Amino acid sequence: MQPLYDWQTLIAAIQVWLAGGNPYGEYTHLTGKAMHAGAFAYPPPFLLVGAPFALLPWLVGGILMLLISAGLFEYWSRHTAQRPGLFWLLLWLPLTQGLWLGQTTLLTLALLAVAYQLLEDKRDRLAGVLLALALLKPQTLMLPAAWMLFEALRTRRFSFLLAFATLSGLLWGGIVLVAGPQIYAQWVQGVRDYGPE
Repeated sequence: MQPLYDWQTLIAAIQVWLAGGNPYGEYTHLTGKAMHAGAFAYPPPFLLVGAPFALLPWLVGGILMLLISAGLFEYWSRHTAQRPGLFWLLLWLPLTQGLWLGQTTLLTLALLAVAYQLLEDKRDRLAGVLLALALLKPQTLMLPAAWMLFEALRTRRFSFLLAFATLSGLLWGGIVLVAGPQIYAQWVQGVRDYGPE
């Protein structure tokens, strides 16, 4: 598989949406391959966050996404273990493979880890913002995110909850203002169609 193939899949879907099409339907991959309906199944707010990357050349956007992912991972590693962690990205096969394919899993996991660390450091607002961004790929971290929210509610960390709710509301509601409510119906259909061709 060619480098950043998954990233190209995401960018092509976002570009379809920016051109007025349905990103959850059939579209053409940046490599020219025809993609089936459901090949892109990220929640609609991902389109808003991903749009700036889709305006860049795909390789530049992909490298930028990987640098952000690696930077967040390194910040978390140095903050928690007081050691560099970038070598793990190369030595641990799932992470290396994810980097090669341009997957966003490392980004969302790093956002979750840093959000948790910031919450421990009493930097609640920023932690809430990062957790809201991490949930743009909910299937990777729904349970730990739910636990963090439950613990914040139990311990009355209201600034964390408010920051999380505010950004989540802006993203999940903002996409309706930009794309119309049908984007959620298209997403539901895309999730139903999700899977290999």
